[in-house]
Amino acid sequence: MRKRTTLLAALLALALLPACGQGSGPEPSVQEPPAREEMQRETLRLELTRSAADEDTLMQALRMLPELLPAALAEQGVAVGRVETTVGASPAASAQALNDGSVDLAVLPGTVFAELGGEAVPLLTAAETAGAEAGGRQMLLLAGPTEYGCQLSARAASDTPLTWDELNRAAWSVTGGEERGMVSVWLADRYEGNTLSDLSRVTYAETDGDGESAADVLAVPADTREGADDVIGETEPYYSVILAARPDDDELKTERFRDALSAALAQVCGQDASVRDALGGALTAPVEDDALNAMRRLATLGG
Repeated sequence: MRKRTTLLAALLALALLPACGQGSGPEPSVQEPPAREEMQRETLRLELTRSAADEDTLMQALRMLPELLPAALAEQGVAVGRVETTVGASPAASAQALNDGSVDLAVLPGTVFAELGGEAVPLLTAAETAGAEAGGRQMLLLAGPTEYGCQLSARAASDTPLTWDELNRAAWSVTGGEERGMVSVWLADRYEGNTLSDLSRVTYAETDGDGESAADVLAVPADTREGADDVIGETEPYYSVILAARPDDDELKTERFRDALSAALAQVCGQDASVRDALGGALTAPVEDDALNAMRRLATLGG
């Protein structure tokens, strides 16, 4: 009996061996996605325009960009043999050089790009406020603290469109820099081409808060009144500076290159403040061409 039991146990063990072997084999390999091929360029020609930066700051940036930018781009998978930096004779001349293909990239004032950019492709703009991912600066139209301002606020809150006569009757206080021109675009789009210059009572305040107590409508930069109540309107963004690419180079227009350039410029601007100042800000926020349509309308309004 013992021999028979031993034999049966041995046969059962042999029968189980193939099944156990199947579970103990090597795990199937997981194929890694192929690494992206490095983008390579022998030369990248970047043109700056004279801006608010003083001459010494501009010259420092011209020296530092050829040194810092290739290394920063290499970390993003873009190998550039050398970066050539120049300064245009004028913003209009830089826009022309960009469209002619004489330079690969150019930094232009937003108004110049909107008016003279031609077929050039906008890539990046400055994020105007700390921590912002989107670029540009908007204006808010707020109802003022006056009795008439409260009436306008109530009308707007009831989803009743304000008429031109109602807005023209109001006392306006407008602050901000060049971005305040976007208020004219907002008005023109809604009131048959009328702009700030067509309003009867407009005061241009030097700083936020000036003349506020007597104003029926306040036009202020949006980042100074985040979360404000009594908003009766919001303009489209104003872009103070645009970094654009020549129109005939498909590689420069890719999202991959734009992302690499954004990350590289963020690094370079952090390393040298003169570069940030000469560029007109840290040019890290992506911008699409259609986002500049409001700026183009502003150009037709003459500001």
